[in-house]
Amino acid sequence: MMACPLDPEILVFIMEPEGGLERRFELSHAFSVYGSNVPGPFIVIDARLQRQPWFTEDHLLVLIAHELAHILRFSPDELQADLLAMRLLLEAGYLGAYALLREEHQRRLDSNWYERPVAA
Repeated sequence: MMACPLDPEILVFIMEPEGGLERRFELSHAFSVYGSNVPGPFIVIDARLQRQPWFTEDHLLVLIAHELAHILRFSPDELQADLLAMRLLLEAGYLGAYALLREEHQRRLDSNWYERPVAA
């Protein structure tokens, strides 16, 4: 567990996919938990990512920023989460992470990824 580098009030858990998390991590590398019935919002990230040779601190920051954006917007909208996440990363000076997310955002735009149905 760690404090979110973009908002220290938000906790980030990097967890192995066990105890029911396996299904959640089939759909995404990370997710956020928030809502009126949640005492405090938090972010959960698949720990297996950290063992991938390509995974860097910038990748972790992209995941955190994207999930934090869902929390701040109180919305599952992926496009809006990416747009806010890019702004958060840029304003915080995480330029490498910003560049990664900007590239991914362009790929998502080009492939109409944002138009896909959201999994329940």
